[in-house]
Amino acid sequence: MKTDIAVVGAGLAGLYAAHQWALRGYQVVLVERKPEPGRPTHTTGIFVRRTVEDYPWLLPFLGRGIHRIELATPERIQLSLHNHQPEFWVADMHSLYKDLWQKAQAAGVKCMPGCRFQKLESCNEQVRIQLESQSQKYWLQAKMLVGADGPLSPVAQQSGLHRNRRFLVGIEKQGQLRQAGPAKLVCWLDANRAPGYIGWWVSDGQHAHLGCAGIQGCFQPRISLKAFEQLAQEIGLECPHEEIRGGLIPVSGIGTHLTRGRVILIGDATGAVSPLTAGGLDPALRLTDQAIHLVSQVLAGEQPDCRRYNHQNHLVFRRKQAMRWAFEWSQRLHLDVGLMRMMGLPILRIALNALFFAKASFPDPRPDKNMPQTIPTSPV
Repeated sequence: MKTDIAVVGAGLAGLYAAHQWALRGYQVVLVERKPEPGRPTHTTGIFVRRTVEDYPWLLPFLGRGIHRIELATPERIQLSLHNHQPEFWVADMHSLYKDLWQKAQAAGVKCMPGCRFQKLESCNEQVRIQLESQSQKYWLQAKMLVGADGPLSPVAQQSGLHRNRRFLVGIEKQGQLRQAGPAKLVCWLDANRAPGYIGWWVSDGQHAHLGCAGIQGCFQPRISLKAFEQLAQEIGLECPHEEIRGGLIPVSGIGTHLTRGRVILIGDATGAVSPLTAGGLDPALRLTDQAIHLVSQVLAGEQPDCRRYNHQNHLVFRRKQAMRWAFEWSQRLHLDVGLMRMMGLPILRIALNALFFAKASFPDPRPDKNMPQTIPTSPV
């Protein structure tokens, strides 16, 4: 079997990219190891305002906007931050993945659920990919191979591209609330239960997510989740019980070797997750836009400059990596509680508002100004 582009992984980045390339007229094969995309989902699905403004096709899948953030500690030190307009939205990620999958198929993408990537071989100006489905192995030949296969990307490992080295382990419960309430985000700073990160409770008013994450190797996910559940109940928050899920969050920063020859990485495989906030949905879409443009140039016979994709994006994340280092050391030195007590000071409150409500995150996502601003609705 032959194709123009083979995309391995049907997460947000893989689905979005496959659909966009199909709309441009390329033959695309989308390989997904799960029988059903987005089941289980490995992300809370929090989108920030800048993402929603730049990608309005997300709107049908978003709950009510969140204006208020509450920071808390186990010692009951609390600080409330408020913005005059919504800054965060929680998406129904399963419905979003399902819709993108259907639109990709309608646009001509050959979708292959329950199919695993095994290995690759370079062959002149093509890549040969071995796949396995229902215990049968076969080869696919593509002009470009796209690794959208998560933080432990097998495509990255076999192609010698960037590999994520440092992770947070995340776990959460989610479900529908028995009684509707305000949209709100609560974050707990607790170096013992969530070393290197936070615990959270977030709701769009109809559904809630309770979760926590910590540095891999010194974090006990289920024990910590139980502890944060108790903290949530103590302040009157309803704890969801419909589904429990988890996964790895790469926090070593974006890599500097993301494409080589006929292989390119997108999504979590690139490490394009904020080292500070562990937010990966916004950079995933923006970096994927760059990859869409780059691959289209290659297939058009051009010789694009790959330095921006491989190196320049890395500079954006250095400041956040420094802030992550400072945050982790503040926890190790037990300075975090003292800082929370000082957060009422005007200068620190301004700094927190800039951290949570600032619009800047990633470079201009549209290297190709002719790229569609929305995903057209296709008959399914």
